[in-house]
Amino acid sequence: ADPAFTGRRDELRRVTAWLTRRGDGPAVVAVSGPGGVGKSALALRAAHAAAAAFPDGQLYVNLRGATPGVPPLRPHDVLVRLLGSLGVDERQVPGDLSAAAARFRAAVAGRRLLIVLDDADSAAQVRPLLPGPGAGAALLVTGRRVLATISGARQLALGTLPPGEAVDLLAALAGKQRVAAEPVVAAEVVALCGLLPLAVRVAGARLLSRPDWTLSSLRDRLDDAQHRLDELEHDDLAVRASCDVAYDALPHAAEVFTGLGLAGFADFTVHTAAALAGRPLAATRRALDQLVETQLLIAAPGDRFTLHDLVRLYARERAERTLTPSARDDAIRRALHHYLATARHASRMSIAWSDRHAAIGPRTGEPGRAAADLPDGPAISAWVRAESDNIAAAAVHAAALDGDGPAILAGLAAAMAHPLRSQDRWTDLVAIGELALATLGDSGDARWRSKLHQSLSDGYFMLNRLDEAHRHGLEAVRAAHEGGDRHGEADTRSALGFVLHHLNRTDEAFVHYRRALQLQREIADAKGQAVTLTRLGVGHHLSGRLDEAVACQERALELDDSPHLTGIALFRLGDAHLDAGRPERALDCLERAIEAFQACGSSVDEALARWLRGDILRLLGRDGDARHSWSRSADLLREMRSLTSDEAGDLLGAPVPRMPAVLRRGRDARHPA
Repeated sequence: ADPAFTGRRDELRRVTAWLTRRGDGPAVVAVSGPGGVGKSALALRAAHAAAAAFPDGQLYVNLRGATPGVPPLRPHDVLVRLLGSLGVDERQVPGDLSAAAARFRAAVAGRRLLIVLDDADSAAQVRPLLPGPGAGAALLVTGRRVLATISGARQLALGTLPPGEAVDLLAALAGKQRVAAEPVVAAEVVALCGLLPLAVRVAGARLLSRPDWTLSSLRDRLDDAQHRLDELEHDDLAVRASCDVAYDALPHAAEVFTGLGLAGFADFTVHTAAALAGRPLAATRRALDQLVETQLLIAAPGDRFTLHDLVRLYARERAERTLTPSARDDAIRRALHHYLATARHASRMSIAWSDRHAAIGPRTGEPGRAAADLPDGPAISAWVRAESDNIAAAAVHAAALDGDGPAILAGLAAAMAHPLRSQDRWTDLVAIGELALATLGDSGDARWRSKLHQSLSDGYFMLNRLDEAHRHGLEAVRAAHEGGDRHGEADTRSALGFVLHHLNRTDEAFVHYRRALQLQREIADAKGQAVTLTRLGVGHHLSGRLDEAVACQERALELDDSPHLTGIALFRLGDAHLDAGRPERALDCLERAIEAFQACGSSVDEALARWLRGDILRLLGRDGDARHSWSRSADLLREMRSLTSDEAGDLLGAPVPRMPAVLRRGRDARHPA
């Protein structure tokens, strides 16, 4: 057994127990996992641990399923080796595979043998090597593929090491004192190795061969992502070679795999992979399934996929080696158009987005650029939560893309404004907006600049950076006026009035509200009027004019029935009724607002409405219902990563939970529509 083997206690215990159990037939255990994850080391350690249960001995054959440059062993050749180990002369082994397999089953019958078949290529390679039903033997198989069609086999999927065990492995190889001298750096080294045992072993071997290096020396070398795979090579150990074997075995999936290396997304859907590869969805899904089977790809919850960090670097290398610069740009462009199309679809579904908003940025709809299927509000919420990091990465790609990159980025920033807002991702909204504005420059389309400035004003407002919100709000109005966009000027004046109100510049705020309403009436923009009236109602509320506040919200509800604006108006109407001493009417408004926010997928608004509903229920003496409403609000905040589980526990553990700061900010601002 490997003297450097560390950790894997639970896995070792399970495999050993499965191998040594007594039953009617042979015990068969299959250990699967990506290359370099330590399958062989675990199998050998388990065989050593179980040795006493197999007094007739152990047999071992490397099936060469993933040996670079060497084809897998044929089942008949394996049978010849196994029978030879049992004393059967090669000349006595039948040439027919079925007959040879029967001869093997007869030879092991009645023997307590442990047979280890390392590095299997497929179930077809293993099936003729299975002991017979009455045998006392056990079979332990390792391989990259899950051998799901081996009947009765116990399956163990082996993943990367926990951080502590990875550090222990490094210490076992490089020296405990050396690792103990730099414990923080040791943790960084194994993290840069992706917690992959093979990579950690290479790191340990390199340290052992270079006593003049500190761990910091190796850490600095590994920190360079472009050359990390070069650093993870030593003698016959190499992460790149391990990936080569799997890659070379899948020529039909290679195009999809290399595309995944270009974008650097943490995880992705089949839609994104199809866009990168320029392939139909069905063909892409088949390729992804093949990549999962060979452990180059990891299937994640929610029908998503991810790459191990080192495999992602390998995929990027392959893309840079096999694709021309123009082909790489085309792949990124297709992915960007996919995200742009999906973001526009999400906005249309959630806030009845108008065509003039979709006019910001290029058209979408070409082959390979289809939007993901988002049928309802919950699906939109889930998509934003899953894709927000990828959207941020896509924005950076767009900024660096020649030609239509700035236009794509402007469209993406505009289209993602509401989806990000709905999940309380204000920092992301601001980051993408600032990047889009800087990339577009002062010479860009005035209407586009107006929309970007307005999005930034909304973001800074919700981050309580009111001076920056005011500055961008002014620029939004100026750009809309410059571009002759009366719709845009009305929208931006309405929003600027809201910011001014919170800067205690009430008279100026009402000037902008009145001008916005005048423009919206002239151009017959009922939806725009409704938005402005909800904001004007908040202005009256903040000024203590509750009857006027109620009238504005009720008129807004008459003018527009889209789910998001309906929810906003009902929330603000309920808030006004509450302050006016009408809690029952407030409760009715809040419950209707929650339904509207659910319909459009605005989780942050739903969370705020549910918390305020809880406060009203407590006021009405319905403490149990109140606590349930607060709890559901906290659940939504956790799902959005706006609240940790510990923070939620502390809040809900109080006798009377106080509204979380993230929601107080939204309520105090009466959140812009």
